Amino acid sequence: MRSPARHSLVLAAAAMLALGTAACGVGGAAAPSAATSAEPGTGSAPASSTAAATPTTDAASSTSSSAAPTEDASAIPAASGAPALILQSFRDGTAAPAVDGAGQWQIPSQQLAELLDRSAGEAGSGEAALTGAVCRGDLSSAAGSSVICEATLELDGTTGQSAWTAYPVAGPNGFDIEGVPGVLFVQGEEPLSAASAELLTADGSYVTGIGRGTAFLIDPLSAEDTATAVEQLFASEDAIYPVDAPIEAVTCEEGLSSASMDPVSCTGSTSGENVEISVFPARFFGSDSGLLTVHRFPGAGG
Repeated sequence: MRSPARHSLVLAAAAMLALGTAACGVGGAAAPSAATSAEPGTGSAPASSTAAATPTTDAASSTSSSAAPTEDASAIPAASGAPALILQSFRDGTAAPAVDGAGQWQIPSQQLAELLDRSAGEAGSGEAALTGAVCRGDLSSAAGSSVICEATLELDGTTGQSAWTAYPVAGPNGFDIEGVPGVLFVQGEEPLSAASAELLTADGSYVTGIGRGTAFLIDPLSAEDTATAVEQLFASEDAIYPVDAPIEAVTCEEGLSSASMDPVSCTGSTSGENVEISVFPARFFGSDSGLLTVHRFPGAGG
């Protein structure tokens, strides 16, 4: 996968494109959200759903008054309506998967589950946690690939099973056009539309993101403010995947709102070369609201 096309810079950011309904993702709305403070390398909030949570009635829960109520975690919606997501950047000492001669990589199911547990723990604020993850297969870097995982979600004193879908992504890696492997976990089963998943995982697509605070996107951004926020992301050393060559002169076709998961289309430039950018609202798991971006150079990928 990901033998990028020409570009002088590999860049940034995990994207939850055109999410059909839901879920980096988080990775992934009307009950408590897990937003607090952002931390590079992770992210997300609980998925949106209108179903009512249903307490279990097993013997353990009926005999222990101190046990936390157990609910269907997928029924705990995010305040913004955006799915929860976690973007694992392999910048924290976690060993990145080996890339073969054809530019492909693969993460075995057990390691993928351990990665979800670990990255969710790093992202969590104490109010939200994921444990006991199990994944249904190996994740490969082939375009369009995804793997569904399940884990126990603990959120504001409530526990339940939560589905997450792992997508293979690439982040910028200095000026190396090959980029660096990454994984975007988005809450929900196949939460992204086919077109969004394809764009996210395509050769030549580069992902990054950043938390901007719990109040970010409470009010929609104008097209101009969206462009400014994207430029700030690309210039920030705190981005989940920092971008070494600045992408500037960003313009966006419309403003960004947490009410819609449709991507906002923007363009920018670096070293005289145009860059196509898709921007999504993000609710990072156990962390801040913020931005998730996917950028491509015209003609990139194959």
